[in-house]
This record gives sequence, C-alpha cells and structure tokens, in this order.
Amino acid sequence: MCSKITPVTERTLAKNPTTLKRPQSGFHLLAKVTPDPEGALTARNGRLSGATPSGGTGSGNVFELTENSGVWTYQILYNFTAGNDGWQPVGNVLVDANGNVYGTAGYAGQFNDGVIYELTP
Repeated sequence: MCSKITPVTERTLAKNPTTLKRPQSGFHLLAKVTPDPEGALTARNGRLSGATPSGGTGSGNVFELTENSGVWTYQILYNFTAGNDGWQPVGNVLVDANGNVYGTAGYAGQFNDGVIYELTP
C-alpha cells in the first residue's frame, strides 16, 4: 500500500498568472490534466484532489490543485508503479481532516486484484 505522499512534479498553470485569476462569472479553466481524469474532485481546505487512470508514468496518479491569490497550481501527489501499489486509480478520492487521501485502484500484484490506498502527508 502507498504510505506517503511524495511530490513528484509541480508546475504553475500559466505563463501569465493573471490569465488564471478567477472571473466574476462564467466558465473558468483551472488546469489541463492529461490524460483523462476520472471521478469527481474532492474539495478540502482550499485544495481540489483527483486521480487519472493512466497519467504520470502510465499507471495512473493522484493529483491536487491549490489556489494562491487566484493562481491555481497542479501537483502530482503520487505516481502508481503498476506493482503492489496498483495501477489505474478509479473513482473519486476522499481527503480526511488530516490531509490523508483515500481511493481505489483497479489492479495490483500477481493476481491483479484491486486495492484501496491511503496517501499520508
């Protein structure tokens, strides 16, 4: 099981941060996350958390978006390795009051059983 959140990469989402300031109304692009994020985002303490089934190294990852003065930053919290930690995280992630992230991955280990994981800060 995953036991610790290890930041792998971080990027700011614009060359000109003023373009990401929150508008008064209407649609607002927060981030381009590739490939294909799945499930709903979980919001907690000003952070949005989610997962992609084939992002990162190809086995999926868990990510979060944080806002600072209207600028959103995308950070990968964990890249799955397609080993015993699983691959292809699916569904929603949950974040508890301590910042622990919980979710499921469709495959893991010798028999490709699914896993329930916890990432701790």
